[in-house]
Amino acid sequence: MFTKINKIKNDIINEENLKFILQGGAFNFIAKFLIVFVGLAVNFIIAKFYGSSTMGIYSVIESILNILILISFLGTNSYILKLIPEHNGGSNPRIASRIYKIIFRIGFALSCLFALFMFIFSKQLSKVFFNDKSLFLLLAICALVLIIFTIYELNKETIRAMGQIKYFNILFVLPNTFNFILLLTVTFLFSNIEFAPIYARYTAIILSGIISISLIRKFLSPENKKDDFQIKKQVNISGSEIIKQSFPIFITSLMTSLTSNAGIIIMGLMLNSSEVGIYNIAFKLGTILNFSLLAINSALAPKISELYHSGKGNDLANLMQKSSIITFSISFILSLPLVVFGKDILLFFGKEFSAGYYVLIFIIIGQLVNVFANTIDSFLIMTGNQKSYMNIVIVSGVFNIILNIILIRQFNIYGAAIANMATIILVNIMAMFFIRYKYGYFISYIPFINKL
Repeated sequence: MFTKINKIKNDIINEENLKFILQGGAFNFIAKFLIVFVGLAVNFIIAKFYGSSTMGIYSVIESILNILILISFLGTNSYILKLIPEHNGGSNPRIASRIYKIIFRIGFALSCLFALFMFIFSKQLSKVFFNDKSLFLLLAICALVLIIFTIYELNKETIRAMGQIKYFNILFVLPNTFNFILLLTVTFLFSNIEFAPIYARYTAIILSGIISISLIRKFLSPENKKDDFQIKKQVNISGSEIIKQSFPIFITSLMTSLTSNAGIIIMGLMLNSSEVGIYNIAFKLGTILNFSLLAINSALAPKISELYHSGKGNDLANLMQKSSIITFSISFILSLPLVVFGKDILLFFGKEFSAGYYVLIFIIIGQLVNVFANTIDSFLIMTGNQKSYMNIVIVSGVFNIILNIILIRQFNIYGAAIANMATIILVNIMAMFFIRYKYGYFISYIPFINKL
């Protein structure tokens, strides 16, 4: 047994492709860890000083914003990552400006439409989500923040598409950083402000949006009527065509987001804010296990494409299985203190949060399955199977919503956790066996089946 373990260890150390992935993933691991750490710090302050009820309201508003951002763009904000490099927009700011303006009109128009609806019906929506019409002001302000958040998201992805990774990373960390600083300041200087965490979050988004506007103006060229015709000829694509091409990405992203956020939104409709807050803290702790997968994935995705399109199937299979050993080992080690000391960790947030221990256990099981299955989304998309992956995600997304409605009614927050776990298991099993059927191997390392 030890001989086998040593052989696997030596194979991993001597694998050139894996060295490249680990070198690229190390910085991303640290960066994502810091971002999530700041997020957990924000959640701790809310839970400790404002209680589970405010935590619940904060979580529901976050979920609403995340889903509305996705719907506002219809996937075009992700598709810009393909469009700008494809048209050489990274080195030609005028081309990038042309593409940006087309997508900006789509996102801005739809976000304004959703914002208007939310603003007009804020009292009714407040009653639906929080069972309290007096909280309508939170949703009315949220409507206005949605527009700024939409602009921020597009600016961030455009700067990323133009290859300005340093500035992209700055924009990426700004909302969480501002949120933490503002919340910390308000909590200790003006502790009597009700819903301070939500107002701090709104302010953080607005500040990040303003900075993103100044940065995007730096990288995009202003209009020039003399070569405007030439640019339009080079970028001969309409908004409707971009939406059509982006639609599979939109459906996949929407269903993935629903898998993460549907439970919180449905709990907001069925349960009280305190229960939602307890669930959210347990969920945030459990998803720490995803660190290793997210970090390595950012460096792994282009390598998958390179090996696949160069016909190096065996190298690709080896790379995926060896990376699976590393990511699962890291996540499994991280899971042990959460399982053993989970109740004590939750008590650190407040006495009422200890009720979320079994929620944490279900989330941990789901995350370990997710990490074990390896980066199925990147593998399927990079190998040209995005439509198949979209179908898998649609099935699992519908399954998730139905299961949440049934189980939350019966088992409250534990029902939401079971639904989340079951959905993650379903999507990963379907994807794993689709890959096995099409390519003849699993991309996760399974002893006695895969041979390294």
